Amino acid sequence: MLRGFWGVGERGGRLKQRATCQQRETWFGPDTQERHHGVLFNETPPHPKQKMKWEDWELLYYATAIMAMLLLAVGLSAKRDTRIETWARKQALERPVAEEEE
Repeated sequence: MLRGFWGVGERGGRLKQRATCQQRETWFGPDTQERHHGVLFNETPPHPKQKMKWEDWELLYYATAIMAMLLLAVGLSAKRDTRIETWARKQALERPVAEEEE
């Protein structure tokens, strides 16, 4: 049962066949290096005097990312201190005062 599960059996090993297929299809294979022209996402770069136009989604994406970072920074800096060391320090400072009053 396990021999069939792991791909080793009467067929000669499916894992070995998969490994050889993956080696041919990698980024550093012989066919991909000849077709690569240094252009990211198959986009043509704009002319030197032209600005790159933003896509419709880019402004919303960047604005949302900046707002989320600001919200996290403000929210995490204003968080209450709930560490046990802080609680213990407050208790230690209150005990001598309570003992002196008695």
